[in-house]
Amino acid sequence: MNSRAILMLFLLLAGGRDTTYAAEPRVLVDQGLARGASYDPARWSVESGALHGAGTGHALELDYIPGVADFTLDATLALQSVAGTAASVVLNGASHFGFDSRSRTLFVEGPLFGGGVRGLGPAADHITPGTPFVFQLARTGDQLTFTLNGQQLHQVTYTGSIDQIGFRPHRNTLTIHQIAISGDLMKRPEPPPMVDVYRSGDDGYHTYRIPAIVRTGEGTLLAFCEGRRNGRGDSGDIDMLVKRSPDNGATWSDQAVVWDDAGNTCGNPAPVVDRDTGTVWLLMTWN
Repeated sequence: MNSRAILMLFLLLAGGRDTTYAAEPRVLVDQGLARGASYDPARWSVESGALHGAGTGHALELDYIPGVADFTLDATLALQSVAGTAASVVLNGASHFGFDSRSRTLFVEGPLFGGGVRGLGPAADHITPGTPFVFQLARTGDQLTFTLNGQQLHQVTYTGSIDQIGFRPHRNTLTIHQIAISGDLMKRPEPPPMVDVYRSGDDGYHTYRIPAIVRTGEGTLLAFCEGRRNGRGDSGDIDMLVKRSPDNGATWSDQAVVWDDAGNTCGNPAPVVDRDTGTVWLLMTWN
């Protein structure tokens, strides 16, 4: 890693939301035109009247979201292959309805589904490479229902807000023919600003690695990190550091040293907050 590399933590800052509601159902993608969706034009192209996206680290994001309202989303999609690619629909940034796990199954994953990964049967039973299929996500009350080609495959109880919906190609090529969504929709907030929490070369440390962040019971964010004093390597003079943010990531304290054992390695922070007592337990390694 370049010694000038910047360690970035993307933090959702508190703030106002655009509460302009869409009274009518919206067609967000159609015939290769994104009418209510955002994407990186370097990663997506328009061919034969459809949008085609490929590669990891990005997704087509819907500009309109349902929040806690009932809604129905219909998307006509196609995958180039079924080969363990992890292509998925992303919800709230960290949960996935996946079309093609490493074991080539449909799957759900992430906090919206209770954590972990759950397979939903062979992907080939529902998806033929290169052939369009219809994905539907609907919410009625506290029930989210997931359907492929008219067959209900999963249902989960969820009372929270849906504030992000994305379509992720990952290791596949994903074709989007059409996306439409109905319900009381909100304009998705602008992405939050990017904050430099630790920057390589600052404050006497050559490199910062292995970040971990938690929120305390009082709402303070704690960002732990290894401070590698003399180089990028995984051993040597490495200290455990922490910074605090009382305002949801807008500003950060100076870094404090949690553990410094001369030229030895104090690393791999794994903080856990005890929700009953408020105690922050910090698991670490030493060598």
